[in-house]
Amino acid sequence: MAIYCVCLDTNILSDLARRIEAGESPKWWADLRGLVEGGRVTLLVPEITLLELETVIRDTDDKIAREITQLPSKVSDRSLKQHLKDSFKDWRTKIVQGWKAEAKKIEKILRAKPENVIEYTAEIAHRVKRRLIAGNHPRPPLDDSTDPNSPYKKWLREQDCGIIESLIVWFDGKKLDDYTLAFGTADGEKGDGGFGSVEDGNGSLDKKKFEKGVGILDETFADGLPLSQLFFRDMEKLVKFVEKEETVKTLTPEEQAVVHELKLQQEATAQVLKPVVARMEMPLGWSQEPNGVIRAANGNVITGHRVVQGFSLGGFQFGPYLVAGPQSESSGDDQPFFDTNSGLPPSASPDVPAPGLQTFDASNLGDDPPKPEAEKQP
Repeated sequence: MAIYCVCLDTNILSDLARRIEAGESPKWWADLRGLVEGGRVTLLVPEITLLELETVIRDTDDKIAREITQLPSKVSDRSLKQHLKDSFKDWRTKIVQGWKAEAKKIEKILRAKPENVIEYTAEIAHRVKRRLIAGNHPRPPLDDSTDPNSPYKKWLREQDCGIIESLIVWFDGKKLDDYTLAFGTADGEKGDGGFGSVEDGNGSLDKKKFEKGVGILDETFADGLPLSQLFFRDMEKLVKFVEKEETVKTLTPEEQAVVHELKLQQEATAQVLKPVVARMEMPLGWSQEPNGVIRAANGNVITGHRVVQGFSLGGFQFGPYLVAGPQSESSGDDQPFFDTNSGLPPSASPDVPAPGLQTFDASNLGDDPPKPEAEKQP
């Protein structure tokens, strides 16, 4: 019978600290602790995740501070502006101190079994450097919003490699066939998982085999580790996996090659689609309410148009879109009219809109809604 091990990425730990501070104690955390304390699961803790947790909280504090500075900028009354600044400052201090306190409690729990805490040593740091130089890590996706080779993205990849090398050191000398690893992460907001590939619900891996948010470690990270299952955000699925001692779902080398080829095709398609569909995207600040009403940034209601869901493809985020026509009877967002596997609309041509959908150019509208034809001046 395999020994089930769990490793949690830093972003899962930081989210956990914030949720507990807000008064929410996730059931999955209590269940996982019960399995660990009962000896059914081994919780592996690379020290780099704990060090990184301090950085994440500090960076979040800085982000809040910057946003608070901007909030009172439109307030003209000097005394009210100062009151708002002081109130926000007190709130920020309280909430960040709460996060830090909960993070310390979580760290104490994670360090309860020192034999499973993997200290970040000079040897691991050296192995990480060699891995980075060799490019032995998941290839960064193309992204039109943030440079994949920016200092921040490089720092993230270095931390990811540090976690993997720490795990490899812990498993070194052990019989890998005796173990199963469940890895939880929130890396990869666009569904790529960061540490590997996850099923997006549309067949990005194999929706018959994998549940949405479940996937596999990247092949560059898999060597030196036991069979591993990757879980994206949904830690309840992770706990269920180890509690029921489920079998790891994998892809054959041939299937992995197909997935890799599909990603390359998606990136190429995304490069073609980006300038075509950009004119259809919702202007910044516009939103859709649960009842389907579309509002501009200034609060005005937009009529005669509906919203089509956006999707991620090849590292790019498309949509949501505004298209001409009434809201569907189901209300809320429609399904995307692009095939997210090929990236093409039903017409199979990147420069021909889907049948019956006329594009709406909102690029020059600013905060003002489009005027109905009857109201336009001759």
